[in-house]
Amino acid sequence: MSAPVPGPCLPECEKEAVGFVDVSFPVEVTPDICVRDIRAEVCGRPTVVCRDYGCCNSCEVVVTQKVKLRFSVRYGIRAEPGEAAADCCR
Repeated sequence: MSAPVPGPCLPECEKEAVGFVDVSFPVEVTPDICVRDIRAEVCGRPTVVCRDYGCCNSCEVVVTQKVKLRFSVRYGIRAEPGEAAADCCR
């Protein structure tokens, strides 16, 4: 035998309840970055500067070269949810 199906509520017995709940959950976010396909291209001629240190029998040579670098970067994030929590406000 099945349980009886309740009928519609009568208007005089209805009540409305309102409450608030703070719901929170942590999310751990980790960056995911991959650099690949690195290519280098020399641009122009190098410059050479020589500094003579006569007092020490030595010199300093500075070579400067412009280089164009081209590479692919794949990036994104990984998100791991934590445990949810609820706090009923009163």
